[in-house]
Amino acid sequence: MGEDSQRLRQAEWLEIVALALLSIVPILPYLTHVLDHRVVRFDLGADFALQEYNVRHVWLGETLLGLGSRWKWSHPGPLLFYFIAPFQKAFGASSTGLYVGTWALSAVSVSTIVGATRRWAGRRQAIAALVVITCWFGAFGNVAQNPWVRIVLALPLFAYLVLATLFARGAAGAAVTAIPFGCLVTQTHVLTSETVGVVGAVALGAFLLGARRRGGLIRSEKRWLVIAVGLLVLLFLPPLIEQARAAPGQGNISKLIMFQKTRTASTKPLGDAFRNWTFANSWLVDRILSGTILEESDGPMVVRWDPVPPTVSRTAWTILVVQVLSCAAAAVVARWRRDATSLAFLGIGVLGSLLAIHSVRALAGQEHYSLLFWTASASAVAWIGVVSTGLGELWGAASRFIAPSRSRVAILIALGIVPVIAATIPQRVWLARFPNPTGTAPWARALHAGLYEAVRERTKRADAVPVIHQEGGWDVALAMLLEHDKDGLDVRIADADAWGVPAARLAREGRFLHFWFASPELPVPYSACLELVGKVGPRLVYAAPSDVKTCEVAPR
Repeated sequence: MGEDSQRLRQAEWLEIVALALLSIVPILPYLTHVLDHRVVRFDLGADFALQEYNVRHVWLGETLLGLGSRWKWSHPGPLLFYFIAPFQKAFGASSTGLYVGTWALSAVSVSTIVGATRRWAGRRQAIAALVVITCWFGAFGNVAQNPWVRIVLALPLFAYLVLATLFARGAAGAAVTAIPFGCLVTQTHVLTSETVGVVGAVALGAFLLGARRRGGLIRSEKRWLVIAVGLLVLLFLPPLIEQARAAPGQGNISKLIMFQKTRTASTKPLGDAFRNWTFANSWLVDRILSGTILEESDGPMVVRWDPVPPTVSRTAWTILVVQVLSCAAAAVVARWRRDATSLAFLGIGVLGSLLAIHSVRALAGQEHYSLLFWTASASAVAWIGVVSTGLGELWGAASRFIAPSRSRVAILIALGIVPVIAATIPQRVWLARFPNPTGTAPWARALHAGLYEAVRERTKRADAVPVIHQEGGWDVALAMLLEHDKDGLDVRIADADAWGVPAARLAREGRFLHFWFASPELPVPYSACLELVGKVGPRLVYAAPSDVKTCEVAPR
């Protein structure tokens, strides 16, 4: 009996590993492609350059916060940068590690979804999760290695919500697994904190209620909960350390609290938030049915930063109605079949969607496509509940016609493999058309390199340390900051930019030469008082021996 039990256990773990590996097949082309072609020097600018700069400073102990916000505070924590740091280290001065690390985060997220579901729920639920994940990649696979903070958090949030569902159903080990995903998502973008926090609290309440019905917590469950709490504290140590080190009122946590108290922008009307969520909620189904990824440009729709349309299309409304009816029907069937796990997926998916709508109300400024992408994660969890319920009905029907259990298992596995293959093909097609990873700018490589050489030559003549200012061409300024750092050179930033680059060193004592960058779209308002160092294409680089904030000389 003992040998049979051990054999079944080994078979279960083999199946877990196999399903987990199968889930990442659709995005394997992106990994092999970036390893073959690499992301070379001077390819990154703007937020991408800043993200890699923060990743590189993890090793110096200087990265304690997330990416800076335009509201003069940073997102809560650096866990995303910590995850990517080993991959960056492996690839040295190139930016390949940033993309490989992001791909690894996507792979870990989806493999955890499938593997954990198989471990703590069952084969049918794991196949349902695999089907939804492959649909996700069929719609959004071309951003699976996009490191932009607005995009990268969608799959970790998906994983967190699935693990919270399993925890709510009584799997104490799922809580420990969920904590890193929840911390990473919350630290990467503060807008997700409400969804993560409330779902976590609901899952904990459901778990404790279930334990009470079973007669109380057992020793192993108590141990898992203690480990989860300890891990939560450990992963939030960097922002807590930054808060403790800062002057009173200057810590990032203090700034976030003050921003919420003093913000002048009112919350958006519920109707507007619901409309925006409905628009984003339709992307998963709409992009699959229309095969959007096969026709999409090298700038996928979900990474766009232009405002979303003011009205919702008939297609989006239709998808929402179908989804609501599907969830309602699945809930009725799951309740009738006493399928508590499918009900839990449906419940967490609906709760997460409602919380996402509420969070969208807090968006300050315009609602961009990229700011709404993460809200699709919760509805994907609800789709797992729908598919899981449907597979339960299919399993029951198959048992009346196909008696052997192994035959029915083969059918279930085939239902998972077919969509994996179908989702992999579009990724290869898209890569063949647009081989450069999204966010890279090969067209700007020569421009960045030329500006870098101009700065280096002028700095050497002055025998000074460069100070990079973001006013004007901030996108190029961040590229210059990164490239100096790659070469191990001393480079500083101005005090006025410290809020956006908290890991950088300020120009306090020493011999400095200050640099600004400009273009017709992003001019420097006081350029008449600066020395023109050089011009590369439409970009200009200016210098001054000290910081300049105003200019009384009439522009030439």
